[in-house]
Amino acid sequence: MLDYLKNSNTIFVTSLIEDLNSRSRGKGLIELLSESPKDIDIYKKIKEKPEFYFELSGESFSELTNQVRWQKWGQTNFFIEVTTTGRNFSKNVLDNLFTNQVIKTRLEGLFPGINLNQYVMLRKWVCLHPMAL
Repeated sequence: MLDYLKNSNTIFVTSLIEDLNSRSRGKGLIELLSESPKDIDIYKKIKEKPEFYFELSGESFSELTNQVRWQKWGQTNFFIEVTTTGRNFSKNVLDNLFTNQVIKTRLEGLFPGINLNQYVMLRKWVCLHPMAL
């Protein structure tokens, strides 16, 4: 596994270190990689494509050993990635939408005669990944 890591990019190695140190994912990941170090490829696939965990029980994944062991970790990772993306969206887009006077002025220009202060602005949005439906 060390040779694999030496040939990997810095972003991947940093992500692996963060996950190994994570309170929610670290212990499980350490157990998975300790039992089968060659499963680093499964970890990499899950990190590159979080929805890959949906495929872990599919026939296309059957050639990989230990796929069932990775389902739980993959599901946890998927949930964390999706919720983190949602929080970042809220932080960077929605919060700015409500505090940016330029945007508010443009909206009022698009809808003349409407007082935006009379409306309740919802801050939470729910977005579903197509694979979760």
